[in-house]
Amino acid sequence: MKNAPKILVVEDDEDTYELYSEILASAGYSVIGANNGIEAVTSALKLQPQLIVMDVALPGRNGLEAAKLLKSDRRSRHIPILALSGLVQSCFVDLARNVGCDAFLTKPCPVSKMLSEVERLLRERAGVSLGKPVLVVEDDPDIRGVLSDVLGDQGFAVSAAANGLEALAHLRRMYTPPKLILLDLMMPVMDGWQFRAAQREEPMIASIPVVVLSTAENLRSGGRELSGCEFLPKPIDFPQLVGAISRLAS
Repeated sequence: MKNAPKILVVEDDEDTYELYSEILASAGYSVIGANNGIEAVTSALKLQPQLIVMDVALPGRNGLEAAKLLKSDRRSRHIPILALSGLVQSCFVDLARNVGCDAFLTKPCPVSKMLSEVERLLRERAGVSLGKPVLVVEDDPDIRGVLSDVLGDQGFAVSAAANGLEALAHLRRMYTPPKLILLDLMMPVMDGWQFRAAQREEPMIASIPVVVLSTAENLRSGGRELSGCEFLPKPIDFPQLVGAISRLAS
């Protein structure tokens, strides 16, 4: 497709490469390929893609080694790199970040998530702001949807979770943590108090500001877990909420 953004997919497994290529091509991107780290560096320098989707486990020079070379070269350091790995330990996310990768997803990843990250990275490269990221943790799908819509209309980049456990998993996967968490208290699986206790124990996410949204009765029983949080009662006053988010997520 003429003038379509060019994406270099670096993947040694043929079936996986074909899958990624079809997904990206169907979304309107022009796809070129490499099957090892050495080819990735050579192709990126020669063809100057707008984005690189880089598998980590590659023969010869692995994906992180290739990314480090590309990010240390003035001819290619501007190219965003989306790293993909089947290894889920947080240390691999840290390694990817340290060598200069711009985003990290674990394999297998949903098609929608990959396309969302590709679009985000391309838009950021083009200088288009996606808004400050906010995580909504709320078990009621109607309230969760309204919050996401209202905040999205105000220019925030909103992600959502249906309970505390889902929120923790989401935060651990996020390459760039949100600027703010909106937290309901009464949730199944893991409630707001339990989530806050867990959040405070994890250094990478402990400092993210939290705004608690709940009834007056639940707010009065905040406890030690909710110390340091701001509180807004339900039903939600949306102008007040947007104002609080704008202030805290600065």
